[in-house]
Amino acid sequence: MTMFHTMQGCYQPFFNTDVTTGLNYYLGHAVSDASYLLDGETNFRKYCASTRPSYAKEIGPEWNYVETIFTLKQCTTVAHGACRVWGYADNGPAELICDISISAGCAHVDNTVNFYAAKITFLSSPHIGDITALDCAEITAKIAKLRFDVAGYRWLLYDPYELTIGGGADGSGFFNAWIRPY
Repeated sequence: MTMFHTMQGCYQPFFNTDVTTGLNYYLGHAVSDASYLLDGETNFRKYCASTRPSYAKEIGPEWNYVETIFTLKQCTTVAHGACRVWGYADNGPAELICDISISAGCAHVDNTVNFYAAKITFLSSPHIGDITALDCAEITAKIAKLRFDVAGYRWLLYDPYELTIGGGADGSGFFNAWIRPY
């Protein structure tokens, strides 16, 4: 008798520290500075494996799907973000899995002004495998989730390019993606 086992993992933050207003992992450039996003042409932003950013996460061959939840900071108004998710196969180009917008909801991460995203909207989803989003914007205190088939990728890259913090008094804020394999 053959038995199949699905590996299950806990959520882990994609970024080592939260992406904050004004700074992110694009060599310290502003989140809204589109000149630092992957474009396929510019020297350090090509789609090839040799220019893959150092903060791309290597994933194991046992990963079939990835579930992602997002956290944002909001104070007096709703926080929003936008993010592209990329996959890299061994010696392969960056392939766009999806481009999404994210809005914070009312489910608290902790006792501060940090909230889970309640709404995920696909701006594009050219992924070859299965991809779905659970949108909880109409449900009180629920958490939206993004799920996709990793389709043989070896690295994942969450590439935030827009971040609007909800009314923070000090202007600071954060965004992070929390990934869970199965």
